[in-house]
Amino acid sequence: MGFFELDEIDQANLKIYEEIDVENLSNVEALKKYSKSFGKTALYLINKNEFDKSGILSIFFIAHLSIELYLKSLISQQKIPTSHDLKKILSLIPSNISLSEEIKSKILDINNIGKNGFGFRYPIDKKGKKYENFEVEIFPELNCSETYKNNKMIITKGIKQSPVKNYLKMIDDIKILIEELILIEK
Repeated sequence: MGFFELDEIDQANLKIYEEIDVENLSNVEALKKYSKSFGKTALYLINKNEFDKSGILSIFFIAHLSIELYLKSLISQQKIPTSHDLKKILSLIPSNISLSEEIKSKILDINNIGKNGFGFRYPIDKKGKKYENFEVEIFPELNCSETYKNNKMIITKGIKQSPVKNYLKMIDDIKILIEELILIEK
């Protein structure tokens, strides 16, 4: 039997197959593999630093999914939860697995801004009600009601401020979570 070389298309197809093949993996390993793949994609988009081209919602969605799958891998000896709510999933992690309070806080911030995982996926809920705009401090230095207008977007911020500082801080938190939790094998 002779050997042959793979052309570029065959090599690309083989890489794709290796990325998605989970046939011989346990549920835990499969969840971690997908989590890592989505995490790498989120980091790639973040590191390109072209949010207007890739779309910030895409980055938040992919990062949320990566974190969600990773957390589910930690509890998959039990029944895998169907919820996308990171707070609910965090509460199911066994007590012998510890996550720092800082990591938990970052996960909860992402969960809150994404309306428990659905705000990044859909513009409306199951009842057809639109999700409110994400509550993010765009101008954290403002102490009183101010209005920012750019093209057709109008943002009014008052004294009530979100615990989430701004989108760029969220991007930094996403990078930390993916790099420290998902891409590093423990």
